[in-house]
Amino acid sequence: MNSTQTHIVSRAESFVKNILTSTTDPNKYLYHQFGHTERVVQSVQELCQSENVVGDLLFELLLAAWFHDVGYAESPENHEQLGCTHLNRFISKEFPEFQNKTNVFKLIQATNLENRAETLQEQIIKDADLHYLGTNRYLHESENLRKEWEFTKNVYYTDHEWYQVNIDFLEFHRFYTHSAKTLYQAKKHENLKSLKNLVA
Repeated sequence: MNSTQTHIVSRAESFVKNILTSTTDPNKYLYHQFGHTERVVQSVQELCQSENVVGDLLFELLLAAWFHDVGYAESPENHEQLGCTHLNRFISKEFPEFQNKTNVFKLIQATNLENRAETLQEQIIKDADLHYLGTNRYLHESENLRKEWEFTKNVYYTDHEWYQVNIDFLEFHRFYTHSAKTLYQAKKHENLKSLKNLVA
């Protein structure tokens, strides 16, 4: 990235941090907090380095990563579209000459679980968003998500039900990029075995 892009990414971090820390209740949004966004950005950087994605493509991915969940400040529903709205407002003020907003919007929308990745950029951001499935943080983050759903959606699971939901998701989920498979797949398999032991 060039110096202007690096500056814009830094400004994006500050912009998103201000929104998420000032408008989302940390006692309710235990999973979708600023820390989650930070970790997704870090994973994007890691995957881009491994996949040799640099320059404008890296810049677009970092913008998308910072904004992919900022919509939770308003509502969990349609938060990807809300994130695009925030990004548009940010770009209009901070970087109005930027020509590729539409592609960044697509990258944000790609994080929707129902959308398939069609480009390497989309594969990277989807892998980064769910990289925690293959980390030591998985069980902790999963429990945070369970509590968040209780507070924000009035959805409740017994322990056994929640473990089974997670088993089903881990068995369904696939990492896209070779880098994510190398970095996260083995630990994801361990996490799946741990969950199966809990319901045995």
